[in-house]
Amino acid sequence: MTSYTSIFSTLCKQVGLAIKRANKEEGRIATFAGVELVTKLMVVRLPSKKLEKAQAMVREVAVMTSVTLLDLQKIRGYLNFVTIVVSLGRAFLRRVYHMEPISRSQNPFI
Repeated sequence: MTSYTSIFSTLCKQVGLAIKRANKEEGRIATFAGVELVTKLMVVRLPSKKLEKAQAMVREVAVMTSVTLLDLQKIRGYLNFVTIVVSLGRAFLRRVYHMEPISRSQNPFI
């Protein structure tokens, strides 16, 4: 497993990317582009703060009767980032994209 870690480190140095590393119970974790790469388990995951933020955004919008176009675009942008890690996230996000053409009228609320 250490060979994969050294290959990854070498590649990042050649490209010029800095990796913030932390030792945790599971093994070596590298944070890159806002996601955690667990080299020992060969897993990509979202940090808990970002996952909680995405869940809170979805919960908040789910109870609203209407939402502004700007808020919808902000939520869509953040959820688009989250779909890097969350499986089947793009299928869910597609429904949010389908809401936008409706909102192209003068009404700023959806």
